[in-house]
Amino acid sequence: MNAVGIDVSKGKSMVAIMRPLGEVVTAPFEVGHTATELNGLARLMDFIADETSETDPDNACQLKEFRFQFEKMMSVLGERERKIINMRYGFAGEKKSTFAEIGRELGVTRERVRQLEAKAILKLRKTEYYQSVQNFFET
Repeated sequence: MNAVGIDVSKGKSMVAIMRPLGEVVTAPFEVGHTATELNGLARLMDFIADETSETDPDNACQLKEFRFQFEKMMSVLGERERKIINMRYGFAGEKKSTFAEIGRELGVTRERVRQLEAKAILKLRKTEYYQSVQNFFET
């Protein structure tokens, strides 16, 4: 039971029954005895967590700031360096790749890819955005 006297599991079950084959359904059921109790009637869905949401609302702002700082940091790299970092670590929709795989795609040896990656990482560490991106992972 939650604060307004609704068994959350029953509420979730009711919403699941109303959602045929993954179709999104809003739950307009009103909760509360009077309009003044809840500053107006609340809807059942106001009390059920959205488990399909990829982002916790509390972290959405931090994530947006991280993405901004990360993009600024990556902007110091040339196109080829950015491609290597993205492919090596799986950023920007790329799959994680080995030095050999990256080398085949770029037409260079895996040793050259390793050297270019090292150079790119040094560039990234020298940016003013590096520390804020690093802090995101430490908190």
